[in-house]
Amino acid sequence: RDENKDEEVHDNDSSRDENKDENVGNTSNSKSANQKETKNPKSSTAAVQEIKEEDEFDAILNEFTSLPPPSDATATTSNSTPPKITAHSILLPPTLDTRDFDLDYSLRTLLGGAGADVGPPATPQHQNGPSQSNRRRGPKRLFGYNPSVTPPHYIGGGIGMELSPAPPPFPYYGGNDGDVWFRFRHSDTFEKIQRDYEAVTSAGNVNHLALFVAENPYHTKSVLQLAMVFYRTGDMERGRELLRRAVQIWEGACSREVLSFEKEPPGEVLMDESEESNEGWFAALWRLMQISWMVGCLTTSLAVGRFLLSLDPQRDPMGVLLVLDYLALASASEEHDEFIIRLIESDTIQIHYLEKSNEEEEHLISPLRHLANWAFSYALALHRRQPSSKAANKALMDAINLHPVTFSNLLRKIKVDTNSRSCRTDWSVQLQKIPKTEPYECPTTRKIRDIFIERHSVLWSSDETIRWIYEAIDDYDMVCDESGHPPLPPAKKALQRYSKVDPSDYKDRFQTLPPEANPLDPELVAPAMAVHAGGRGHLRRRREGEMEQEQMMRRFMEMNNQFADANLTAIDPDDPMLQVFLRSLLPWNTVQGAAARGGG
Repeated sequence: RDENKDEEVHDNDSSRDENKDENVGNTSNSKSANQKETKNPKSSTAAVQEIKEEDEFDAILNEFTSLPPPSDATATTSNSTPPKITAHSILLPPTLDTRDFDLDYSLRTLLGGAGADVGPPATPQHQNGPSQSNRRRGPKRLFGYNPSVTPPHYIGGGIGMELSPAPPPFPYYGGNDGDVWFRFRHSDTFEKIQRDYEAVTSAGNVNHLALFVAENPYHTKSVLQLAMVFYRTGDMERGRELLRRAVQIWEGACSREVLSFEKEPPGEVLMDESEESNEGWFAALWRLMQISWMVGCLTTSLAVGRFLLSLDPQRDPMGVLLVLDYLALASASEEHDEFIIRLIESDTIQIHYLEKSNEEEEHLISPLRHLANWAFSYALALHRRQPSSKAANKALMDAINLHPVTFSNLLRKIKVDTNSRSCRTDWSVQLQKIPKTEPYECPTTRKIRDIFIERHSVLWSSDETIRWIYEAIDDYDMVCDESGHPPLPPAKKALQRYSKVDPSDYKDRFQTLPPEANPLDPELVAPAMAVHAGGRGHLRRRREGEMEQEQMMRRFMEMNNQFADANLTAIDPDDPMLQVFLRSLLPWNTVQGAAARGGG
């Protein structure tokens, strides 16, 4: 057994040695094969390329790791709060296309593009904003440019602009210290012409006004008033030409701060319409806005209205807010719908009114939704963004509850039969959820309601919109007061701000005079429309006391005529013809039915 055991151990050892030798041989063979593969040029190129890529990757990592840590300024900028939202930033964003302010360009585009290719290409409606090439380089041509109109500067006898020394008016006093107020400044020569203009307008003669404009083609108020005479007599083309001239004169006198869109907080650039030198500028912009929507250029009217409102957003002296939302909705643009939503939700513009009673003053403030047109326009803009959304339905019901009488009149205007019943609708049941009266009614609220219904009814008359109104009321859960009736809306006394508004200013056309009642002499039209060559000599410098002498002569002639009328001897026209003729040659005689000659 021991011998057999020794033989097995010897056999195992010999087999292990043989396996080891085989393994060593295999290892040497593999090494030699690897060495042969290394000598292959293709495999060596791939290895070198891989090494290079690793080196480049390491270099990039080293470059990033070697950068300095972010500075405090960078960290502060990344963590800073967003810029403050102001009324100006919403009304006039930097992305606004300045060509929208040019009525002539809009008319050329509207009438088939005749001449509309002048200047950079038009900006699409639905994009983030116009490119830099679509922006006008200088602010002096915002509302269009006529090279033949070259008004004199302030030093040459025209008008200029300065910072207003007056304290901020209500409701701006005690507000933002960064606000800057501007006003126009008249030169001495312009002031003399202004006094002559006041004397001419006091007579109430249109022909005298035309002669005055022919002599002073760059006097802004007279040019604007004659433009409105042409509009009232049906001559729209000449009226638009004079209106364009008046706006260009005022625009040329504005500072760059007033015309620039890129204003930064904390302050805004404002103007006070109540200052005498600023009245004409506000009136001209309002007329430009009004004429633009009358001829169908809603985008231009909206742009001019936004600029006009930005000059005094908290007081709105021209009543722009009563029609601005209609222009935004009627233009059928998503960007303009978002403008309405943003202006309402930001609450940057409010309605202020100072009520005086018994020597006491009360500052009344109302949000923009207290204006019926803005409350309903906000709901319609949300519905356009997302039809029948919860936000749109809530905004609509809020508007209906705030202005129930306005809503009832709107349904009547768009011819919705509230007494009819069908398998789908039952208006009589749905309208029980709505208040029937408003706690505060006055002539001002009725005027605002009439303007809204007259202008907005076409926007709410579609079948889809009426169906949305019914569904929103149907889904509404009525909230009742203790008596079981819907609660009354709050009083909106701050709307007295618009007590002087004229509803006729918001119509689509002017009330014109018939041709036979036109008081303007046709022979004076051409001189009034002419703009003389040159610049400084247009504003004729009257001699000292010349206007006073003319007024004294006019008064003397009037007194002389009165004296002559009192001492004339009447001649009977039935007397013999020769006798009537000979007696009529004497200065103290007059024929009955004939005009007096004023003493010869």
